[in-house]
Amino acid sequence: MSYTLGLDHQGALDVRALNHRTQTLQPPEDFPISVTSEGRVLSRYQDDVWDLTPYATTATRMRFLPLVDGASAAVSIRNVGLQKRVAFWSLYGMGVRCSVNSVLGLFHVFRKIIALCTRNGVLASELFRYPAVYEQLATCIPISQKQVFRRLMSRLSRDADLLDFRVLHEAQSEEIARQMGPYRQVQTAFIPERIYFYIINRCTEVVEMYLQHQEPIAELYKECVKAAIDFPSRRNKRTGPWRGRRASSTSRNTALECVTGRSFLEHAMKLGIKDVLEKTLSRNLHKTTGVRTIGTYLKSVSLACRLLLAALSGMRRTEHGTLHTDCLERRTDALLGEVLLVRGETTKTLRDKSTYWITSAPADRAIEAAKSVSSLRRYGLRKDPRRSPPAKGPTLLFPWCTDPWTRLLGEDTRSVNAAAVSSSTLSRDMLNMLDTEQLRMTTQDVAQAMRLTPDLDTAVFYEGAIWRLSWHQFRRTLVCLALGAGVSLPSLAWQLKHCGVAMTQHYGTNYFNVPADRALRREFEMAQIELLLVRGLELTKDDYVSAVGKKQVAVHLLSENDERSLVKAAKAGALAFKRTALGVCTNPDPCTYGGWEDVSHCADCTKALVDRNNKVAIKAFLNVVEADLEACRAADVVLRGSLEAQRDAALKALNAISSPD
Repeated sequence: MSYTLGLDHQGALDVRALNHRTQTLQPPEDFPISVTSEGRVLSRYQDDVWDLTPYATTATRMRFLPLVDGASAAVSIRNVGLQKRVAFWSLYGMGVRCSVNSVLGLFHVFRKIIALCTRNGVLASELFRYPAVYEQLATCIPISQKQVFRRLMSRLSRDADLLDFRVLHEAQSEEIARQMGPYRQVQTAFIPERIYFYIINRCTEVVEMYLQHQEPIAELYKECVKAAIDFPSRRNKRTGPWRGRRASSTSRNTALECVTGRSFLEHAMKLGIKDVLEKTLSRNLHKTTGVRTIGTYLKSVSLACRLLLAALSGMRRTEHGTLHTDCLERRTDALLGEVLLVRGETTKTLRDKSTYWITSAPADRAIEAAKSVSSLRRYGLRKDPRRSPPAKGPTLLFPWCTDPWTRLLGEDTRSVNAAAVSSSTLSRDMLNMLDTEQLRMTTQDVAQAMRLTPDLDTAVFYEGAIWRLSWHQFRRTLVCLALGAGVSLPSLAWQLKHCGVAMTQHYGTNYFNVPADRALRREFEMAQIELLLVRGLELTKDDYVSAVGKKQVAVHLLSENDERSLVKAAKAGALAFKRTALGVCTNPDPCTYGGWEDVSHCADCTKALVDRNNKVAIKAFLNVVEADLEACRAADVVLRGSLEAQRDAALKALNAISSPD
């Protein structure tokens, strides 16, 4: 039987890839697990670490358990073998397409099972024989992973014959799930307004200080880069910079003083930026301060820019983490004035490689500062002989930290997937820039946080504690503030890239406990109308065709170039522009089919348009569907019918692209 790689990512859809298909769920040791876009094998089945970064938006790896202390080596080795078999099955054997995060969720739960079995000297394939051991799973697995545990155990039980071993019977796993108790999903915390606006004001201050002094800061950074590159060659002229020997972290940090004869402090004073560095990092410079300080400073500026974008747009971490330097667009309209839009990619519920978020004026300055920092990072990357040259193409707004005095962490990942977002350590990084006393919760802060989030963890959030920030909190806080200002749920659902208003309602729970701001509502509505006009006028181009030959039905609102009529249609909610797997949907109402996992109805819908630029992606989609048809069992009549409908729709879309209008 043939099995296809089930990761739902563009990098995993290439049928020519070495790991796209396998004939067995027990592959040879040298079977390629992950392959780069250039065809280089990154991980093999025999490896202790499987690197799945080519198929993800973040650095993603599966690490298999080493020998557990006090456990039998034989049991540990065999359990790791079983762990790999289950991981491989999750990639190829489940029969559905899923994201890397879904696969990782199953992997992390099964890793806890493997650890428990190894500690007790039991093989995971015989766990069902040892009640005293498997009953401990009720406390070993967090309650938040209960549903993942049930799904994993159900699928493993279903495919026990396919895997040739069983972990637990379904009755056993259901009993464990009952012992875990009910799981109640905790709402993301609302950041108290005092702390929220302190963060925005502080980040704005950091950004403005940087922009006012960016030329001397760039000069100091380039001097530090040159010194760090040249210093080792002065110690050993035969080998050249960092070639043939290893330079210590200490020597790199003191390189500026060793090369120029002046300390970092003296350079900063000469350039007039000593106060800027001290005010941003909240600490005084001294004679022993080294070049790492400029790297820490730039990291703080970049973080301030990213916090502003998260707070003022509601983007997810991976959405603002993958923005490019040309992401900001200004629209000047006679009716609406100036509108600021951020263009990027969203992939969670609505997938679009060129979508827009409405934002505010401070985000303009933040993007300008982030572009400058990104340019400096790129300069350091080009000069560093240890690292690969920067990839051609769009430049990330928030790239990996590649200063010459840092270790080579992330170099392999950056070369594999330049768009991958590095792991974010927000709580730790913010301490370089934010005043912890301002983040300390007062009685009023606790009261407001509890009103907006009644199930807040009082062991973490209490009077006197420092507020523990996370990226998602900015998204939740923006929604509550916007709803309090009177912005409608459909408008916010569009801004958050939600499929429906129910998801947005969850984010806005208890929003009525924040004061209203009518000006925010007006600004948001006008910006959204401007964006709909921009996207709507794109539909009149020749790039968009209808598979049913009725393009005029889909874009009947655009038959006139009367801007006032379009504004009126946008205000009435009759104008829509939603990306789909085939192109664009102009239906302002929610679609029950979605247009991504199921496109069978898009080819016959008069409100759907096919984008000629999507030809490669549609062909890749068609290849996946045809591969699934080959693997489909004869008894699966419903699944086969669905796949055939998907195939016919994709073929019809390709035919529309190839045919003249």
